[in-house]
Amino acid sequence: MASSMNDDLERQLLALFVVEAGEHLQAINRSLLALESRPELPLDAKTLAEPMREAHSLKGAARAVNLDRIESLAHALESLFQRLQTGKMQLSLPVFDLAYRVLDGMGAAPLPPPHPDFVTAMGRTNDAIIFGGRVHLYVAGPAAEARELAEALPAATSRDYGRPFAEPGNEEQPQPAEAMEEVLAAHA
Repeated sequence: MASSMNDDLERQLLALFVVEAGEHLQAINRSLLALESRPELPLDAKTLAEPMREAHSLKGAARAVNLDRIESLAHALESLFQRLQTGKMQLSLPVFDLAYRVLDGMGAAPLPPPHPDFVTAMGRTNDAIIFGGRVHLYVAGPAAEARELAEALPAATSRDYGRPFAEPGNEEQPQPAEAMEEVLAAHA
Protein backbone atom coordinates (compact mmCIF):
# COMPACT_ATOMS: atom_id res chain seq x y z
CA MET A 1 0.00 0.00 0.00
CA ALA A 2 2.80 2.44 0.90
CA SER A 3 4.54 1.70 -2.39
CA SER A 4 1.33 2.49 -4.26
CA MET A 5 1.01 5.80 -2.40
CA ASN A 6 4.64 6.66 -3.20
CA ASP A 7 4.09 5.81 -6.87
CA ASP A 8 0.97 8.01 -6.94
CA LEU A 9 2.82 10.88 -5.27
CA GLU A 10 5.74 10.46 -7.67
CA ARG A 11 3.39 10.58 -10.67
CA GLN A 12 1.68 13.69 -9.30
CA LEU A 13 4.99 15.45 -8.66
CA LEU A 14 6.26 14.54 -12.11
CA ALA A 15 3.06 15.84 -13.69
CA LEU A 16 3.46 19.12 -11.80
CA PHE A 17 7.10 19.29 -12.89
CA VAL A 18 6.13 18.91 -16.55
CA VAL A 19 3.81 21.92 -16.29
CA GLU A 20 6.29 24.00 -14.28
CA ALA A 21 9.21 23.10 -16.56
CA GLY A 22 7.19 24.13 -19.59
CA GLU A 23 6.59 27.54 -18.04
CA HIS A 24 10.28 28.01 -17.18
CA LEU A 25 11.34 26.94 -20.68
CA GLN A 26 8.89 29.33 -22.32
CA ALA A 27 10.13 32.21 -20.18
CA ILE A 28 13.78 31.46 -21.00
CA ASN A 29 12.90 31.17 -24.68
CA ARG A 30 11.09 34.54 -24.58
CA SER A 31 14.14 36.14 -22.96
CA LEU A 32 16.49 34.69 -25.57
CA LEU A 33 14.23 35.88 -28.37
CA ALA A 34 14.17 39.38 -26.86
CA LEU A 35 17.97 39.43 -26.60
CA GLU A 36 18.36 38.12 -30.13
CA SER A 37 15.90 40.58 -31.65
CA ARG A 38 17.22 43.57 -29.69
CA PRO A 39 21.03 43.41 -29.68
CA GLU A 40 21.15 46.91 -28.22
CA LEU A 41 19.94 45.57 -24.85
CA PRO A 42 22.73 45.64 -22.28
CA LEU A 43 23.80 42.26 -20.91
CA ASP A 44 23.51 43.38 -17.31
CA ALA A 45 21.85 42.09 -14.15
CA LYS A 46 18.51 43.67 -15.05
CA THR A 47 18.36 42.21 -18.56
CA LEU A 48 19.52 38.75 -17.55
CA ALA A 49 17.64 38.51 -14.22
CA GLU A 50 14.61 36.70 -15.65
CA PRO A 51 16.39 34.00 -17.67
CA MET A 52 18.84 33.38 -14.80
CA ARG A 53 15.98 33.09 -12.30
CA GLU A 54 14.01 30.79 -14.61
CA ALA A 55 17.03 28.54 -15.25
CA HIS A 56 17.75 28.42 -11.50
CA SER A 57 14.12 27.55 -10.70
CA LEU A 58 14.08 24.87 -13.39
CA LYS A 59 17.29 23.41 -11.96
CA GLY A 60 15.72 23.18 -8.50
CA ALA A 61 12.47 21.71 -9.80
CA ALA A 62 14.36 19.04 -11.75
CA ARG A 63 16.42 18.21 -8.67
CA ALA A 64 13.23 17.80 -6.63
CA VAL A 65 11.97 15.06 -8.96
CA ASN A 66 15.42 13.48 -9.52
CA LEU A 67 15.78 14.44 -13.19
CA ASP A 68 19.56 14.81 -13.12
CA ARG A 69 20.07 15.47 -16.82
CA ILE A 70 17.53 18.26 -16.92
CA GLU A 71 19.03 19.68 -13.73
CA SER A 72 22.47 19.60 -15.36
CA LEU A 73 21.25 21.33 -18.53
CA ALA A 74 19.43 24.00 -16.51
CA HIS A 75 22.61 24.57 -14.50
CA ALA A 76 24.56 24.97 -17.74
CA LEU A 77 22.07 27.59 -18.94
CA GLU A 78 22.28 29.39 -15.61
CA SER A 79 26.10 29.41 -15.96
CA LEU A 80 25.79 30.73 -19.50
CA PHE A 81 23.64 33.65 -18.33
CA GLN A 82 26.09 34.39 -15.49
CA ARG A 83 29.01 34.46 -17.94
CA LEU A 84 27.07 36.79 -20.22
CA GLN A 85 26.24 39.04 -17.29
CA THR A 86 29.86 39.26 -16.11
CA GLY A 87 31.21 39.80 -19.62
CA LYS A 88 33.13 36.50 -19.69
CA MET A 89 31.12 35.57 -22.79
CA GLN A 90 29.59 37.56 -25.59
CA LEU A 91 26.31 36.80 -27.30
CA SER A 92 26.76 35.43 -30.79
CA LEU A 93 24.81 33.35 -33.25
CA PRO A 94 26.53 30.10 -32.12
CA VAL A 95 25.71 30.89 -28.48
CA PHE A 96 22.05 31.53 -29.37
CA ASP A 97 21.92 28.34 -31.45
CA LEU A 98 23.39 26.31 -28.62
CA ALA A 99 21.06 27.81 -26.02
CA TYR A 100 18.05 27.01 -28.23
CA ARG A 101 19.30 23.44 -28.72
CA VAL A 102 19.60 23.01 -24.96
CA LEU A 103 16.08 24.38 -24.51
CA ASP A 104 14.77 22.05 -27.20
CA GLY A 105 16.47 19.12 -25.50
CA MET A 106 14.90 19.99 -22.17
CA GLY A 107 11.60 20.78 -23.82
CA ALA A 108 11.35 17.18 -24.92
CA ALA A 109 8.75 15.70 -22.62
CA PRO A 110 10.21 13.57 -19.84
CA LEU A 111 7.14 11.39 -20.37
CA PRO A 112 7.10 9.50 -23.67
CA PRO A 113 4.25 10.45 -26.00
CA PRO A 114 2.27 7.36 -26.99
CA HIS A 115 2.20 5.97 -30.50
CA PRO A 116 0.22 3.06 -32.00
CA ASP A 117 3.33 1.67 -33.73
CA PHE A 118 5.32 -0.42 -31.23
CA VAL A 119 8.76 0.46 -32.63
CA THR A 120 8.02 4.20 -32.67
CA ALA A 121 6.56 3.98 -29.15
CA MET A 122 9.68 2.15 -27.91
CA GLY A 123 11.91 4.76 -29.56
CA ARG A 124 10.00 7.54 -27.81
CA THR A 125 10.26 5.66 -24.54
CA ASN A 126 14.02 5.26 -24.99
CA ASP A 127 14.37 8.97 -25.81
CA ALA A 128 12.41 9.88 -22.69
CA ILE A 129 14.73 7.77 -20.57
CA ILE A 130 17.82 9.28 -22.16
CA PHE A 131 16.56 12.81 -21.41
CA GLY A 132 15.93 12.01 -17.76
CA GLY A 133 12.39 10.66 -17.87
CA ARG A 134 11.08 7.74 -15.93
CA VAL A 135 9.12 5.08 -17.69
CA HIS A 136 7.09 2.30 -16.17
CA LEU A 137 6.72 -0.64 -18.49
CA TYR A 138 4.18 -3.39 -18.01
CA VAL A 139 4.95 -6.56 -19.91
CA ALA A 140 2.42 -9.26 -20.65
CA GLY A 141 3.73 -12.71 -21.46
CA PRO A 142 6.11 -15.30 -20.13
CA ALA A 143 8.81 -13.99 -17.81
CA ALA A 144 11.54 -15.86 -19.66
CA GLU A 145 10.67 -14.11 -22.94
CA ALA A 146 10.57 -10.71 -21.22
CA ARG A 147 14.00 -11.34 -19.66
CA GLU A 148 15.42 -12.44 -23.03
CA LEU A 149 14.08 -9.27 -24.68
CA ALA A 150 15.41 -7.03 -21.90
CA GLU A 151 18.87 -8.58 -22.13
CA ALA A 152 18.94 -8.03 -25.90
CA LEU A 153 17.93 -4.33 -25.81
CA PRO A 154 20.70 -1.73 -26.17
CA ALA A 155 22.03 -0.24 -22.98
CA ALA A 156 24.99 1.87 -21.95
CA THR A 157 27.28 -0.48 -23.85
CA SER A 158 25.60 0.28 -27.18
CA ARG A 159 27.57 2.47 -29.64
CA ASP A 160 24.35 4.47 -30.04
CA TYR A 161 23.90 5.09 -26.31
CA GLY A 162 22.79 8.68 -25.68
CA ARG A 163 21.41 9.24 -29.19
CA PRO A 164 17.72 9.26 -30.06
CA PHE A 165 16.77 5.80 -31.23
CA ALA A 166 14.32 7.11 -33.82
CA GLU A 167 16.94 9.27 -35.55
CA PRO A 168 19.77 7.12 -36.93
CA GLY A 169 22.63 8.83 -38.71
CA ASN A 170 23.08 11.75 -36.35
CA GLU A 171 26.52 10.62 -35.19
CA GLU A 172 28.13 13.95 -36.12
CA GLN A 173 25.89 16.10 -33.95
CA PRO A 174 26.91 16.42 -30.27
CA GLN A 175 24.26 16.18 -27.58
CA PRO A 176 23.12 19.55 -26.13
CA ALA A 177 24.78 18.95 -22.74
CA GLU A 178 28.12 18.07 -24.36
CA ALA A 179 27.96 21.05 -26.69
CA MET A 180 27.10 23.41 -23.82
CA GLU A 181 30.01 22.08 -21.75
CA GLU A 182 32.38 22.62 -24.71
CA VAL A 183 31.27 26.24 -25.18
CA LEU A 184 31.50 27.01 -21.46
CA ALA A 185 34.94 25.40 -21.25
CA ALA A 186 36.15 27.41 -24.25
CA HIS A 187 35.10 30.64 -22.54
CA ALA A 188 36.37 29.79 -19.06
